[in-house]
Amino acid sequence: MAPLAPPAATRLLRRVATSALWSVLGAGASRLLALVAAILVARTLGARPFGELNLVQSTAGMLMALGGFGLNATATKFLAGRYRGDPAGAGRVVVLSRAVAAAVGGATGTLLLATAPWVARELLAAPQLAPALRIGAALLVLGPVNGTQIGILMGLERFRLLAVVSTASAAASVPLLVAGAR
Repeated sequence: MAPLAPPAATRLLRRVATSALWSVLGAGASRLLALVAAILVARTLGARPFGELNLVQSTAGMLMALGGFGLNATATKFLAGRYRGDPAGAGRVVVLSRAVAAAVGGATGTLLLATAPWVARELLAAPQLAPALRIGAALLVLGPVNGTQIGILMGLERFRLLAVVSTASAAASVPLLVAGAR
């Protein structure tokens, strides 16, 4: 007699649990590494320069969130339900999401690049941060593309790959951030 296949509910529960585990592991590892990087950079720079760095990162991060237009959530939503049944449609969603993310990122980055002196002077009351904001504009170009790619991987249920990539990215950023702080 052949063994019975597990019920669909059990398979679904196992899939959800495995996906959640990889998500938690990836997020936890990358956040822990980001904390280590922040501590090392803070010790290298000192209080005031570290605060200025955080101000630039926060400004770029806020614009990244606004400029991303929720493309990561959109990609996740549209891919999650259809990539198995309609691979061609899923492919169109991926291509369109990437194109829109690149356009939005480029526009947002260009906007910050052009207005960095004004933002630094008028909004942040720190005109010395204009060059750093211009460098931060590069983050705005890449941020929406990265967020959209994360949404695509989530929609395709590639949580293990996402955990590995986010952990590797965070691990690579630790020495780069510390070297940049020196």
